[in-house]
Amino acid sequence: SARITKFIWHEGETFFADICLLNDLFETIDSGKIHIKLVAGNEEIDVHTWAFSVPESNTNLPGPRIQRLLPCWDVKSFKLVLEAEGKPEYNSEYVLLYQKKENTGKN
Repeated sequence: SARITKFIWHEGETFFADICLLNDLFETIDSGKIHIKLVAGNEEIDVHTWAFSVPESNTNLPGPRIQRLLPCWDVKSFKLVLEAEGKPEYNSEYVLLYQKKENTGKN
């Protein structure tokens, strides 16, 4: 899962999110890796890979805070994608709005 403080982001801002693993099962699950990336149109940016330890049953395992400077994209939205290696049922995607910088015409 990801905790995101806002849903509209602008070109040149530092995007950030706090990542965690929510184990709401009645058993522990195996350790693993979560690949974290930003996707805008056809562009994918690998942000981080989190190797997590075994989360006990019914617990939340805090993970990393990820940060990435947002480039100039020609899109209106982008995704934060969390992919659990070998466990697609754990994957998550978050769609966020994106706005380019205003061109004021001044040099």
